[in-house]
Amino acid sequence: RVPRSHQEHIQVLRYGHTEKYSAHHDFFHPNNYKNDPGTMALIENGKKNRFATVLWYLSDVERGGHTIFPRAGGKAYPRDMNDCTKGLKVKPEMGKVLIFYSLQAN
Repeated sequence: RVPRSHQEHIQVLRYGHTEKYSAHHDFFHPNNYKNDPGTMALIENGKKNRFATVLWYLSDVERGGHTIFPRAGGKAYPRDMNDCTKGLKVKPEMGKVLIFYSLQAN
């Protein structure tokens, strides 16, 4: 069981027409933040990090709005982080919950 102290506050996002997040990691790799004391303190030098993300879709979308995992199935790192045509696509449907892990157990 994960301690409650490791839980982040809930974030509610609403995307307008043409808005999106580009592909990104949902964790902070300590090697990438060695010179950022604020981030290193937040993740306690890598001991406390986001290992799972839960997305809960609050509405249906007529077109678009997919959550895309460009590296699903072991695919290579994408050349274009804005390319939404490749990877596993999850259609937003009201009430659907999507859980994915960002870190391995080790």
